Amino acid sequence: ERLSSLIMDSYIETDEEIGPRVTAFAAFERHLACIGQELLRMRDATSAMHGAHMALSQLNTNADDLSTAGVRAFSERQEGLARLSHQLAAQYDRFVSGSVKQLQGLALVVTNKYNAYCNKTVEFRRRKAQLQLMMRQKERSDLRTLERTLIPTSPSEFTTSLEGPLARLSSTTRLWWDCYVRLDAKRKVLLFTSRETDPPTNATKAVALSKYVLSHELQESYAKRASAFEIVPLQAELPIIILAADGTMASRKWVCAIQQAIDDDADDEVSAAASGARASLSPLPMPRVAAPEESSLSGVTAVALPSSLKPIAVKIEQGLNDLVDFSYTKIDELDRKFSGTLAEQAAKVEALIAQLARDRALLGQVVIDALDKFEVEMRNTLTAQLLEMSEAQAEYHRTSATQLTLVCSNLRALRKQGQQGQQQLEGGGDAVNHQGDQQQSIINHQSGEALSVGKADGTNDIIE
Repeated sequence: ERLSSLIMDSYIETDEEIGPRVTAFAAFERHLACIGQELLRMRDATSAMHGAHMALSQLNTNADDLSTAGVRAFSERQEGLARLSHQLAAQYDRFVSGSVKQLQGLALVVTNKYNAYCNKTVEFRRRKAQLQLMMRQKERSDLRTLERTLIPTSPSEFTTSLEGPLARLSSTTRLWWDCYVRLDAKRKVLLFTSRETDPPTNATKAVALSKYVLSHELQESYAKRASAFEIVPLQAELPIIILAADGTMASRKWVCAIQQAIDDDADDEVSAAASGARASLSPLPMPRVAAPEESSLSGVTAVALPSSLKPIAVKIEQGLNDLVDFSYTKIDELDRKFSGTLAEQAAKVEALIAQLARDRALLGQVVIDALDKFEVEMRNTLTAQLLEMSEAQAEYHRTSATQLTLVCSNLRALRKQGQQGQQQLEGGGDAVNHQGDQQQSIINHQSGEALSVGKADGTNDIIE
């Protein structure tokens, strides 16, 4: 297992005191950012309104005889409205550049201190993960040394309580491998050999059941194999052994036998030996000598080889045995050195973790003090400045309403005068039209009388 797999890269706050405070601080930062952004937009809008009022006020300055009275009345008050807009925009700018920027500076100080606290916490967690990995490797190294000492040097040292073929799950490749297993319930040892014909002295692996606490069956959906069971260690640092039998009854038989061997503490001598092995950092390896079955090879060699080659064959065989003993001795020595080195490094890491814990506690207190100062400043300064800005807005709207009321009054008066003038003009036109009609009717009447007189004269002339 790599160390990086045990290190949490993404930081998550777990402190019960700092965590809620940091959450509230993040909300304060969002509020500050929103206030600053929106007030800048209001400042820009008010500045644009100031420019519009100034442009409209020029209508009164450039007034001539061609401009109407309504335009002059409307532009008279624009300069005052422009001055009010300028004052309000200046108030917005002072609020943003003063109070908001000051509070954002304090927030940046708090952020930097919290970042230092987070970095120290991450280093603290990494060192704890490193120590956990060291302790795991040390426990496994001690277990390997102990298991090598449990492989018997002669078949008479091992009493088989239960044996049979099983399948073992590899923790590296996650594949099932066939093996032959022997159980010595008295010594609490489980031996693995490649074949049934291999003696216990040729075991490829030994399991110290004194380091394990439970043996139970596994579901087929979990183990991906029928009749599987596992042996659970006492410590989480030790590996879990998963085995499988060729049938459910055989699996239960092995589970019962292994659990009984784990729970059996009747043999005081074996228990004392196991406790002594657990107490020592790395127990001394037992000397490995050739078993009687293995020495039969030399007899066959002596019979098959000529007499002149017998001394050479004996030396070669003795050298091979010495090489095997040397390799086991070297492996034990390496495990012993490795375990000792891990113990020394673990002690150094523990001292470093203690120092990191003190530094982390100090930085945590610094962060809390900075958060307290920021919250007090946020509560006092922001409330006062928001009140001042709200009063400025109220004054702006109140004065603007007064100015606009005067503009509306002037425009209403001008509209009334225009309506009265229009009515007078309409009244004068009707009088003229009425007089013309009367004159036309008189003319028409006179013309009718003359026509009647003419007709009468003509009639008389005809009669005459």
